[in-house]
Amino acid sequence: MGHKFFSLSLFRMKLSKNKEEPKVKKNIMNKVLAVICTAAMTMSVLSGCGSTGGSAEAKQAGSTSNQGGNADTESSDSGSNKEPVTIQYFTWTSGSMTAIEPMVEKFNETNEDNITVEVVLKTGEWQTALKTAIQSGQAPDILHGVQDVTEALSNGWIEPWDNYLSADFKEKIDPYTYKVEVDGELNTYAFVWGAKTYKMAYNKELFEAAGITETPKTWDEVYECAKKITEAGNGEYYGFGLSSAPSGSAVAFITEPIGAYEGYYKMGYDFRKNAYDFTYMEPYINLFRQMIAEGITFPGAETLDNDGVRAQFAAGKIGILPSVSWDCAAINDQFEASCDWDVFDWPSAMGGENKGALCLRDSANYMLSSTSEHKEAAAKFVEFMLGEDYQSEMLSKATDMSILPWALEAAENKPASEYTQWVSYNPTEDMVPVSNVNLSVQISGDNEATTLATLISNPGMDAMATLEELSARYNNGLYEQAKMDEQKAEVSDVKIGFQGKIMSIENFDPKQAIDPENIKYLTADEWKALQ
Repeated sequence: MGHKFFSLSLFRMKLSKNKEEPKVKKNIMNKVLAVICTAAMTMSVLSGCGSTGGSAEAKQAGSTSNQGGNADTESSDSGSNKEPVTIQYFTWTSGSMTAIEPMVEKFNETNEDNITVEVVLKTGEWQTALKTAIQSGQAPDILHGVQDVTEALSNGWIEPWDNYLSADFKEKIDPYTYKVEVDGELNTYAFVWGAKTYKMAYNKELFEAAGITETPKTWDEVYECAKKITEAGNGEYYGFGLSSAPSGSAVAFITEPIGAYEGYYKMGYDFRKNAYDFTYMEPYINLFRQMIAEGITFPGAETLDNDGVRAQFAAGKIGILPSVSWDCAAINDQFEASCDWDVFDWPSAMGGENKGALCLRDSANYMLSSTSEHKEAAAKFVEFMLGEDYQSEMLSKATDMSILPWALEAAENKPASEYTQWVSYNPTEDMVPVSNVNLSVQISGDNEATTLATLISNPGMDAMATLEELSARYNNGLYEQAKMDEQKAEVSDVKIGFQGKIMSIENFDPKQAIDPENIKYLTADEWKALQ
């Protein structure tokens, strides 16, 4: 029996004044979601979470190469008479390697162009490793993404795919592309093919032991359930898994969906006011502080990173854990879960009313290095990665949720995932994309995730004062970054459509996907005049 994955209607958002009518794809599966705006307008397309097993969580590091031989000296198994070509694909998605490795091996063995792909896997501080490779003239041919799109475009590190994709595939993938206007031309720089969902993972055995028969729907109910589980555990297990380590990466996975239900873009930007405001987090910080103080959370929240807290959940020591869909494979495989677990929907906003819709983590992937000597070969592999076989393999292996309709259709003919929790991570109809909005900030001091983690771990700090100061720093940083980029744009040889501007959304509704027609760009001074 095949998967029961969601179907989506998908709009392409163009980064120019020339707007294009949306192309609506037919429904493939049994659920219909809100529109996903696929062209990401961001200064950081992939922020550590872009794909399954994000960089902050992954443990595997190093380079993983195909074992089919050196393509520079041997012909491929396909028997091609073409000259052998070797290309490198750089990624940090360690959680997806169970799907990536066999599919790369299949491509290497079956392609008719004598192409061998080497997968270069770097985890942890992958951004530094990638930038070092680029600046030293050793950039991989295909990049899963870059930390800063503007930097990559300004320095000519990446170039469009348009001239290298086959005509048929270019037409097919067009609604799912990330386009940027550079020097007056709108071209494809990446592809938007997947999304991640936020859920709450829970240990079914611990719920039963505590006499809990229904999963919680509010944060008050989460607290009560966690308290009962902790009491039943008597020091052997605890009700809630919380990581407030200084890096703040795990806190981001909690505060991002909280902010969405409170009506903010990601963690703190309000498009209705055109300003950052993190003060909505105060009651949540107080709740987490209370849970720590009462011993309801697994001990050591201030030192546990995301891997640490997931490992304890997998070992049956935690009752409830904030989760992202990439956790499904990680908890089961990487941490070898020994407990019976599943997920439930993210709890509603405090006060009972959701002011916004829960966000989907969508991102743009697969970029072409401008220094690649084998761009046509790179394009052939990218077409393979975006094709039915590769994408449906990731679906069936529970590593990524593809939104490409042909992948969803092909997945029905593949074996169902061995992970029973995978379908429970399916998006629900109230979810909308974050669309990777362009809000680049020149931040001074700790960023929002680190600041919130510090607040949770230090109950003596004045939460409201710190959140107000954080909001002010972000608003100042947004203005300063736009002014800096404005000056760079004036002298730059590369003219990027969104550089030096601040995005504004007319008639913004946090419960709906952003309509491309409502996107406007303000100069820094125009934005400041609105404050």
